[in-house]
Amino acid sequence: MAGPDDAIGSETVQETREAEKQPQEKATHVRIGDQIPHEMLEELAPNGEGEYILDKVNSMTETEALEIIRESLEFHNDDWNFPSEMRDRMKRLLEGPKQYGEFYDRDLRIDATLMRYSSPYPGVRSTAEVIDDTSVPIETFRAYFLGIGWAVIGTFMSIFFNSRFPSICKVAQNLGYLL
Repeated sequence: MAGPDDAIGSETVQETREAEKQPQEKATHVRIGDQIPHEMLEELAPNGEGEYILDKVNSMTETEALEIIRESLEFHNDDWNFPSEMRDRMKRLLEGPKQYGEFYDRDLRIDATLMRYSSPYPGVRSTAEVIDDTSVPIETFRAYFLGIGWAVIGTFMSIFFNSRFPSICKVAQNLGYLL
């Protein structure tokens, strides 16, 4: 006589056999972020936000990356500050994997991630954080005090010196001296 445990056991065996009959997906999917050496990651995310950059690199598709690269090249076409080696690399990436060579997928996604989620300029990457700290308040007493204070002081100086002949005009450089 078969008990309830035997019925459950035979169902589990049948499920296992059915699962074995179904074609298995190949485990050849390689995360693009695994191809990025630690030194390169430190250069891409110098503020310690490497995990964020890796997540964006791994989740980006090739078509999305190509579109970002095309838009970026067009946008930065006349930008003299844009790194020339990055511009040349992006042009070669648009030619395709055969013309580019090894690490096409990695470099394509890295450049697209830098353009979309970070900055192509190394100086900006080293000082600006990729992720905003939402705990820092935007509207502060200091911001209002300085903004309203300099508006009042600037208006007073303009009115006071405007009645003088010849009038003294204020320029941004003169206000910079006061700061």
